[in-house]
Amino acid sequence: RQNENKANKQMAEQLGDEVLDIDLDVDGRRLSRDPSEDVSVAGLSLSGISREGYLLKKCRHRGDQKPWKKRWFTLRGSSLLYYPTREAASSLKPKLFAQLTPDTSISALPYEGIDCPFRVVLPSETLWLGAPAMPETEAWIAALNTARTEPGVDVSLFTGAAVAEPSLATRMKMSMATTIAGSSLGQAMLTRYLDPSARDLIREMVAVAALHADERTANTLKKTMLDVAARLLVIVHEGRIPADTNLDALYDDTISFTQDFLMYSRDQRLRDVRGPDAEIQPIDLPALITPFSRVAAVWRAILAGTCSKAVLTRFDELFNFFVDPTLIMNLLTAARFCPRLVALDKALRRVMDFF
Repeated sequence: RQNENKANKQMAEQLGDEVLDIDLDVDGRRLSRDPSEDVSVAGLSLSGISREGYLLKKCRHRGDQKPWKKRWFTLRGSSLLYYPTREAASSLKPKLFAQLTPDTSISALPYEGIDCPFRVVLPSETLWLGAPAMPETEAWIAALNTARTEPGVDVSLFTGAAVAEPSLATRMKMSMATTIAGSSLGQAMLTRYLDPSARDLIREMVAVAALHADERTANTLKKTMLDVAARLLVIVHEGRIPADTNLDALYDDTISFTQDFLMYSRDQRLRDVRGPDAEIQPIDLPALITPFSRVAAVWRAILAGTCSKAVLTRFDELFNFFVDPTLIMNLLTAARFCPRLVALDKALRRVMDFF
């Protein structure tokens, strides 16, 4: 395995790839992922970005010698942010260009000297942007119009402050995590060191996965969850959580998702007792998934500073599985999921008590 990893690293270096470590997925298949690809689920994305790309922005200050400047823009919720370049997005804190509201007006209008401009009218000011081509302009306008009613983001939560290069010992521990999580003995060892709330939650999530898919898929997801849990234990133990991580926001989003899920769980049991005429809160999937997406985005960013692309790919696959709208609706409404819903309810309460 060591010789194989060494050969793969040498090949990657020749190709110009930035490789932290080479890893295998749980089935032994080699995985790779282009970091420029975004993982989206039901209109949301794990990174929190609904659209990104280079745009020209018109400077707010009059008299600027270069009034239009090319910047890398990202749309996160209703917040339109930008960086000097695409590469800077991983190392610099973004700047807020516009905070959209339901009253924001976005339209394509001509502007002298700019090929494909469009205008963003806020309550307090009017802003101009330019795309490379008309299809890009139309795509941006559609994305911005959709985002007007979404919640904004805390810019400090998505800073890309650089993290020190992990030591050889840290990288070895990370590589061992996958190997350990792939065996029954290793899983038993990892489970002993997890907090009981995390242990219960993983057990119930595996049970839900077995109901929604099959036993093999559930076992694969279990290995991934324990692999990620082991890596996070290493990161926390070695103090490698970035100093600029907004832990308060992480706490609030975790509690928000947990409380909303428990509310829907309670309503489901109320309906079972009182019948279909019981007055219960309608299930709002986007409102339930959004805080969970933000929590996952923070943990993914923490993992990204130390883990390989293969690990992040498995994390993305895990996220995609559990935010599947069909799975969530079945869990909250289908009778065969009722016992698992009650058990998951208890596990989430333990997580909330832990926080």
